[in-house]
Amino acid sequence: MAILLLGLTGLGLAGCQTTGSDIGAAQMRPAPKPVHAVQPSGVAELLKLDQNDLTSRFGRPAVARREGQSVFWRYSDNRCALILYFPAIDAAKPGGARPTHGVVRWFGPRAAGAGDADCVAGFDHATIQARLAAPGV
Repeated sequence: MAILLLGLTGLGLAGCQTTGSDIGAAQMRPAPKPVHAVQPSGVAELLKLDQNDLTSRFGRPAVARREGQSVFWRYSDNRCALILYFPAIDAAKPGGARPTHGVVRWFGPRAAGAGDADCVAGFDHATIQARLAAPGV
């Protein structure tokens, strides 16, 4: 009886063995991406500002909408859009909520060397005033 039990146990364990190719396949799978990806240049600094600071810097957003538990603001022109996402529950805080993340979307081809920071600068009142005050404008 003991021999029969050992034989059945051995057969049961034989199905659990892995081969060299199984181990290699598991090691070749890509690591999961982190939930909080690094923000693009030009957007990361905005995540430190609250809604009052953002409004002072960029003015009122072209679109401000609540969807479920989130609020998003969009600033856009004919080149790009800056989209900021806020938790709706934080809107009652003094100064308003801080964005949890933001993205820049470009419309069509970008100018050579233009990055996300260039899009963000296009909505910044200080940058706009400096361009208008430049000699020859």
